[in-house]
Amino acid sequence: MMTYESLSDGGFLTGSMLGSGGFIAYDEDQCIVRNTWNFTRFYHHESCGQCSPCREGTGWMEQVLHKIENGHGTTDDIDLLWDIQRKIEGNTICPLGDAAAWP
Repeated sequence: MMTYESLSDGGFLTGSMLGSGGFIAYDEDQCIVRNTWNFTRFYHHESCGQCSPCREGTGWMEQVLHKIENGHGTTDDIDLLWDIQRKIEGNTICPLGDAAAWP
């Protein structure tokens, strides 16, 4: 079994680690689009603006998700979100860009 404790007994010496993580459980009354839009608003607000993919991409994702949340989205917006996140992930200086792309 892999746990934080088991890795501290030698895993870090081999260069492996579990990392930080979290999860959110939603019930059937929660809106995934609204929650994803809320995450994206956070990442857009927190972006330092140094990296173009993060600066532009998080703002663009926020706008698209807002459009979907308010009933004006199209199926093309889903493809657009996938395209934007692919251009952010792995193309920024700090991990905020990756974190913004994953939700």
